[in-house]
Amino acid sequence: MKRGDVIEVSSDEEGFKGSWFKAILEDPLPKFGNKKLNVSLLAGDGSTTLKTTYRRFLRPVPPESLFTAVEFEEGCVVEASRGGGWWTGVVVKKINNEEVWVYFHSPPDLFQFKTGQLRQHFDWVKQEWVRPRNKVFLSKKSTFSCGTMVEVKVTDGDVVDVWVPSVIVKEMVNRKSFVVKPLKYISWNYEGEEPKPNRTVGLSSIRLTPPTVSVERSYVLMESVEVFIDPGWRPGTVTSVHCDERYTVCLKATDQSFMVKHDAIRLSEESIAKLVSQNTSEVNATNTQTSVSLGENGDKEVPEEHNREDDSRKRKRGEVEHNPVLSESAATESVSSLNATTLNQTEAGTEEISVQPESSEEVNNNMKRVVLPFAKESTLWKQLETMEVFKRAPPQTPHFRPLAGESEVFREGQALGMILTFSKLLESFKDLEPDVPISQLDSFRVSFAKLEKHGFDVLGPMARINKLCALKDKQLKAMEEENGLKRQMMALKHKIVELERRQVALKEQTETAYHNLSEMESCARDRGLVLENLESEFKATSSTPWGEA
Repeated sequence: MKRGDVIEVSSDEEGFKGSWFKAILEDPLPKFGNKKLNVSLLAGDGSTTLKTTYRRFLRPVPPESLFTAVEFEEGCVVEASRGGGWWTGVVVKKINNEEVWVYFHSPPDLFQFKTGQLRQHFDWVKQEWVRPRNKVFLSKKSTFSCGTMVEVKVTDGDVVDVWVPSVIVKEMVNRKSFVVKPLKYISWNYEGEEPKPNRTVGLSSIRLTPPTVSVERSYVLMESVEVFIDPGWRPGTVTSVHCDERYTVCLKATDQSFMVKHDAIRLSEESIAKLVSQNTSEVNATNTQTSVSLGENGDKEVPEEHNREDDSRKRKRGEVEHNPVLSESAATESVSSLNATTLNQTEAGTEEISVQPESSEEVNNNMKRVVLPFAKESTLWKQLETMEVFKRAPPQTPHFRPLAGESEVFREGQALGMILTFSKLLESFKDLEPDVPISQLDSFRVSFAKLEKHGFDVLGPMARINKLCALKDKQLKAMEEENGLKRQMMALKHKIVELERRQVALKEQTETAYHNLSEMESCARDRGLVLENLESEFKATSSTPWGEA
């Protein structure tokens, strides 16, 4: 760098740390010392602002050749184009191939960016560009790490508590307070708009986002629900059911009524609590049948009787538990496919699960068992597994393997939710009418496809959906043909009426013509007689002798 070069300058001022703006170096670089240098900051409108700073806050403009086409994975350090400069942050969540969430340290904040607004970050170290290592944000000891989806309790008015969908920006050192941002502000538009300030809340004002429980059925009168009315979810009761999947919901706190669509309602907190274990402090309680607990060093300890059987192995085990809903053959296949398979997860609350066969006898004993990535502690399992719908359905062996990548706190709850969703989907077939929209059948297909990834046997339901879709296609085709024939019949009826009207008009014209013809014929006869008389008189006159008058 030399005097007159276009460079980038940073700052240690609060709110500007990690940001880089273009400037012109006005002073030559000293060989020694820590002398302040003058730079002219370049604004977007071409104007400049003089600033003095130290050499450690200067760097050359990174060459374009540094930036390669990469996927911005979680943990990579990036620079985001923002407010005329480049701001250093870390990708904490990848939404899709085009959008990511980026965390900024000073001040703590979280924003959503398109990948076109990002570039890789490089440090200028000893006259070279150095790529920093990826950052790790997830902590096994923390439930509320940066980027975690939560709901925050805020007061709307004097008495109404509203749960606002939000995201954790930063967990404070004491782990009892958190910086949070409402989810709708994470996509803040930087052009001409000030960002909304974040909030710091205590542990009592925050909860994890309830697990998604698919509700394919309609809500019923007087059912307790939660309804989304900006800015968040409020408890209420369904007081009216309308067509087009609309409902009138009365808020419990204010007795106000609102008409909302189906997708603006969800199960109440109490209903979800019946499906999900809310105990976040003791997720590994001892199970007398096949218990697994954590030792002081974080490793899993096997009960004493198990230690006597495989003290030579000292391996970690996932819980293996009998499920009366599961079929023997599919359970055998599940155990066989998971033998010698290890799932290593890096997310918060996840753990290593390793299942290895001890002997052929042990494998035979496990033929009626299925490996699950969580401990079955809820009393709801027996109730759900003995539901009447499962007695009529094919035997099920859900393994819930994808849940191994989720937080351990939610695994059992999400599994219970999927069991309930599967049963509701099966029951919904009984209430289908011939006029069911094809979009609802497509929704069933998507739901069953998601459940299939967790080990549910959906061949029967999928086959039925395909048959119903084929029938709907035939039904729609027949309806189109029927409507086409009706249109042709209507057009033909109009043509017949027109022809009949024209026929009546022609008949009247024919009768008039006959009448006129008759009158003309009479007149013609009269004229014929006159002509005969004139001819006779003409002949008589011409033949009269000349002597006669």
